[in-house]
Amino acid sequence: MITDDMQMRAIAARYGLETAIRQAILAGADILLFANNSVYEEDIAARVSSTILTLVEKGEIPGADRRILPPDHAPERTPQKMTKRANHPVPP
Repeated sequence: MITDDMQMRAIAARYGLETAIRQAILAGADILLFANNSVYEEDIAARVSSTILTLVEKGEIPGADRRILPPDHAPERTPQKMTKRANHPVPP
């Protein structure tokens, strides 16, 4: 599942960055979308990465070891490999 823009006013005005990220991941989001166009933040990617790491370190993301890939683990991008992975999903 891909989120809507996490910087939308409806999200940003109600939740802080950490809460919005935590809630999206806990809701099952696989990809967090940051369009970075309503308010440009040059360091948004670093802030999001740091926030996710902090949430994982604090134990606030159950199952993070199965859901969040380490930086050195590049996703498989060839259609054949993606199809093979899709047919064998990671157990919950």
